Parts: sequence; structure tokens; C-alpha cells
Amino acid sequence: MSDAPLQIVVDLDGTLSRSDTLHEQIVRAALRHPFRLLAALPALATSRAAFKARLAAIPAKNLSAPWNRDVLNALTQNADAPVAVCTASNRDFAVRLCAGLRPFTAIHGSDTEVNLKAEAKAAFLRETYGQGRFLYFGNSREDVPVWREAAGGAVVSDDAALLAEARRVCPALDHLPPRKPPAVLSLVKALRPHQWVKNLLVFVPLLTSHRFGEPSLIRACAAAFGVFCLLSSAIYLLNDAIDLDADRQHASKARRPFAAGDVSVLWALPLCATLLAAGLTVAAMLGAPFFTAAAGYVLLSVVYSTGLKKIALLDVYALASLYTLRLFAGGAVTGIVISVWLAAFSIFIFLSLALCKRYVELRDVGLPPGVRIGRRGYFPEDARFVLNQGIIAMGCAALVLAIYLSSSAVTLLYHSPSILWIAVLVVSYWGGRLWLLASRGQMHDDPVLFALRDIVSWSCLGLLLTVFFAAMTLG
Repeated sequence: MSDAPLQIVVDLDGTLSRSDTLHEQIVRAALRHPFRLLAALPALATSRAAFKARLAAIPAKNLSAPWNRDVLNALTQNADAPVAVCTASNRDFAVRLCAGLRPFTAIHGSDTEVNLKAEAKAAFLRETYGQGRFLYFGNSREDVPVWREAAGGAVVSDDAALLAEARRVCPALDHLPPRKPPAVLSLVKALRPHQWVKNLLVFVPLLTSHRFGEPSLIRACAAAFGVFCLLSSAIYLLNDAIDLDADRQHASKARRPFAAGDVSVLWALPLCATLLAAGLTVAAMLGAPFFTAAAGYVLLSVVYSTGLKKIALLDVYALASLYTLRLFAGGAVTGIVISVWLAAFSIFIFLSLALCKRYVELRDVGLPPGVRIGRRGYFPEDARFVLNQGIIAMGCAALVLAIYLSSSAVTLLYHSPSILWIAVLVVSYWGGRLWLLASRGQMHDDPVLFALRDIVSWSCLGLLLTVFFAAMTLG
């Protein structure tokens, strides 16, 4: 009997990678090369192997996968044993994907004729390494025939029935659960319900026009809020599908459900289409002006996700416009005209917040000067410029508010407009503090989400509401 260590063989999809790479290839191709994907579909009539080969030939930049750290650690513990990858994915694709991960003795995969799965994989590994001369790491019922030929390995699955079946044919199997949350919870997380708070902007026209006591308008705004929750979640799904590989290079975005491999990205596009259809259908029922605003939001969001986010400065102006569109949608659904003052204040304050978000990304990116950030139009050295532009935009927002308070329009809405000057100080303080924390490196997320968790921001909001209520009622 040879004393050489047993060959370790690890599956790719669902084992070495937490995701299904075939699903990700399909989504990448659908978003970037849809016509080439359509041209590849007839290959399915020949075989799955032929289709995978055609799919692997479609160009894909910056390939990545959510690697299973538990599996990688287990492989590291067997440092003396040779490790190979054996996958049903196309071999050429697997070689590109695994490049740089770790040294493998071989990468086996499907070719144009053989789909290396189940019995075909078992026969291949038996012929290549010998029966009982390898350890196999897998995750599905298709791997049971492979474990029958193996000396041991591991089951990377939460399926207790699969674990029991695998151990019947190969008792020496370890268990490495993937520790994935339930798929339903991951899909809900992918909708980003915590971001729905931004859609409360549709209620702002009610507040600024002092018509928040009219039930019919409140119901209209509530319906508009629901529509924008559907539409914004649809856009988040699309954005996460587009940015799948880029998100995996980011410290916090790598934890998003699709990027982390918690749920298949194959859900993203059909769920996105369903939410868009539902949201726009309800929007049409709320009237043509509101539908126009909602459709404009969707169009600008799609253009931003597919192109504008790569263009420096245009990206932040697009983000500010998306916030302001919510205000106009609130005005459209209630019939309230948005004043030029509110529109100008909105553009400047949301431009500052968008610049703050971009500044935090530039500050934390960790790339050397001169290296362009992936899917962005910025370089790390642009951080100082973005910081300055953001502070200027916040100052302009406070200035617009101050000029508005000096206009004759304010006397028509408030009994004691002089009290509103406190609001200028509050906005200036809140915006200045936001940028101070960002420049100190004490903010590591979207500034809107930061404000939602920040007690000082909530205090400033409470003070603002108190000031406006006092200006309305006193005097």
C-alpha cells in the first residue's frame, strides 16, 4: 500500500464556491451580452455540456466567486495532500475563475461533449485517481456516486437526509455545513427594506404645504410610498446583479445576499421584473402625472446602474436627482406644486449626501494613486476634491434655505417666520457634523443609513420639526 497522501478533490458549485457559477454565468451574459446568450441557447438541444461551453466562450471580466472559507480552511489543514478541482462547470471557465485562489494539482471540468457530473464524474475520478484513493468534497445528491468511489471527504450541505445517504456509501465523511441563512430571508434582505425610509420623501410636499391633515392626500402619499418601495427594491436587485463581481471586492458590499452566495443570483432578474411591473401598474392607477414621475425614476435608475455610475460627478448628480424625483412624485400624486425653493434645497442637500457616500468609498478603497476604482469614474486621489464639493453643496443647501426665509413666500405659510432661522443653524450644524465625521474616518456606510442610526441626527430632525411647528402656530 502506498504511503503517499490521498488526493483531495473538491467540487466547485456550492462547495468551493458558495454560489452556483452556472447561474451567475447566465445572469452575467444576460446583462452584458444578451444576444450572445440567445445564440448559445440552441446548444441546449445538443447537450448541457455544449451549452456550458458556449456560455464559457462569452467574455466576462473580473470573474469572482464567494469562496467557502470553511472548505478552504479544511484544505489548508491537509497541506501535504494534493488538491484538485472537479466540477460540472466548463473546464475553461473553472480555470479562469480559480486562477490565483490557490495552487491546484489539476482543474477538471466539462468539455463540449461530457457533462462531468454524477456517474460521469464518479467514473472519471475512479479512472484518474483510483477507487478509494481520493477524498471528495461535495454538496449535492449528484455527488453520492462520487462518494461511493471515494475514501472519505466532506459533505458541504445542511441537508440531513443527504448527509445520511452519503455516509451510507462512504462512512468516513466529515460534515461542513455552509451556514447559509434561509433563502426567503436572503431574498427579503436583497430587497433592502431598510432603504425604504428614503421613500418617505413623497410625504414632504404634504408637510411643506401644511396639508398633512387631509386624509385623502395622506392615503395618496401612502400609495405612492408603496409604489416607490416596489420600484426601488427592483432597482436594487438589478444593481446587485450588475455589480455582482465588483461587490465581492468591497468590504461591506461583499455581504450582500447575491455577492455572498446566500441565494442564487438567478432570482434577481425575474423578481426585478415582477416588482417593476407591479409598481408601474399601481403607479398608472394613481394618475398620469405620478406615473410619469415613477417611470422617470425607473428610467434614470436603470441608466445610472448601467452607465452613469461609471462617470465621475454625473453619478452623484444622478443620485441627487433620484431623491428629488421622489419629492416631485409626492407632489404629482397629491396635486401639490413643488416650489423652486424646495427643489433647489433638495438638489443641494442630496447632492452633498451623494458626494459623502462617494467620498467614504474613495477614502476606504485601499488602492494606490492612479488606479481607477472598479465600475466607478474615480481614482483614490479624487477623495479631497469630492470632500470639498460635498461641503460646498451642503453650504448651498443652507444658503437656499436662508434665502427662502428672506422671501415674501414664507410669510404666507408661517405666523412667525423669524423662528425658522433656527432651522438654518440646525441644517448647517447637521451637515457640517456629517462631513466632519466622514473626514475623520468615523463614517463607513451610506450617510443616509448612518443618519438613521445616529442619535444626533434624530435630535436634529426633532428640533427641525419643532421649529417648523412653532413657526406655524405661534404669533
